[in-house]
Amino acid sequence: MTPEKLALTVAIGATVGISPLFGMTTIILILLATIFRLNQAAIQVANYMVYPLQLILIIPNIRMGESVFHVPHFPLSVEEIKILFAESWIEGLLTFGKSMLLGSGFWLLYAIPLGILLYLGLIPVFRNAAERIRNNKV
Repeated sequence: MTPEKLALTVAIGATVGISPLFGMTTIILILLATIFRLNQAAIQVANYMVYPLQLILIIPNIRMGESVFHVPHFPLSVEEIKILFAESWIEGLLTFGKSMLLGSGFWLLYAIPLGILLYLGLIPVFRNAAERIRNNKV
């Protein structure tokens, strides 16, 4: 794998990995890796390495999505979510799903620039690593 292809793989894995689509990033990345012929293992490693960031960014993504798309804030406390789902599973899924969609909409606004920056930043790192490996083998 070339350093450029590895940089692309890691950049896509990390960028998609922080999306608010909790629980769906693995499937999305399997599809993207298959379509673009990227290394499945590397893309999933990048995905799981940013998992803590995904958790940290879920609520800010949702809040920013609500603000950007001018939608009233959804209550995100554990108690309020429990009450919502206790009253109606369908209403809970629709309301929470709408929040995840808003968060994903906001994530899409910065995902492509972030992915490009990661890609461009990782190319020299992987080129350097490849050069070091080549020099040690000779």
